[in-house]
Amino acid sequence: MKQLFAAFTLVFVMLPLRALAQPPTIAFAARVTSANGADATAFSTGDGISISYSLNTNVADANSDPQAGFFPNASQSLSVTFSTPGIFAIGSAGNVQTFDNVDSGGGTISDQVFVLGGPISSSGSLGGQPIDDVEVDYLSPFVLPPGEPTMLSSDTLPLFVPPYSDAFVIFHTSNGYTFVHFEVGGPTVNLTVNGSHGPVTLAPGAALRIDAQFDAPGTGLANAHVGVGVVGPFGVRWLGPTGFTTTAVAVYSGPLPDFGPAPLFDIPTTAAFPSGTYQWFMVVQDAVSGAVGVGSVATIVP
Repeated sequence: MKQLFAAFTLVFVMLPLRALAQPPTIAFAARVTSANGADATAFSTGDGISISYSLNTNVADANSDPQAGFFPNASQSLSVTFSTPGIFAIGSAGNVQTFDNVDSGGGTISDQVFVLGGPISSSGSLGGQPIDDVEVDYLSPFVLPPGEPTMLSSDTLPLFVPPYSDAFVIFHTSNGYTFVHFEVGGPTVNLTVNGSHGPVTLAPGAALRIDAQFDAPGTGLANAHVGVGVVGPFGVRWLGPTGFTTTAVAVYSGPLPDFGPAPLFDIPTTAAFPSGTYQWFMVVQDAVSGAVGVGSVATIVP
């Protein structure tokens, strides 16, 4: 256990600071829950999937609508590979679209994220035909106002796996479209800062609240290890039973149900914070399977 979280310490020393200059990469393992469309019979429930894409955070939102984001060529090298031999697609630069509280029809609203693969650089075949288009989509539940979906807090580019209600890969061939629904194979952790997925620049002395949301396949984890901390101007600090420490430590071990959003840190004022960038993180390990979920969010104190 100590060695495990020591390894996480090294990861967080490197990644959050380098992420300021490098495109963030979202990569995860998933499994098929259902499929429909032209070649749905090629997929079986439980089939493994590997999904990875990098996001160019320098791309500006080309849509002036505050509830709909359009980011041209923000998705870089979207890669989707199935455990079924020969079913894969790798796209070059493609667009990303986001919708925050959008009209979903029938009087409902939802949050939506579409990650488009762009022109195909390499692919296998599906139903005997080459795959010529790929995308990964995330949808929140459709809710009736005044209720509000919580998958997104704005139309900005999501640098995380959204806490979706439905997620699916769309493949296209000359046979038509195939929709492959999936669930992430391990736990997912999402953090927000003052209600935003960040990064957020705080006003001098502003209050700071970090909320966490956790979801695992099924209804939680029977046994989990949880690490919480921050990377700041002072280095890495882990939250322990008696406060922050430089030693990597699990703040909790035991059964962990799905939860959130719920407060992780609630700080009335940041007036005493040294100036700099702070990367808050939460690490959850499934003690049974070994799968790890990581969530992080950045704040900047001028």
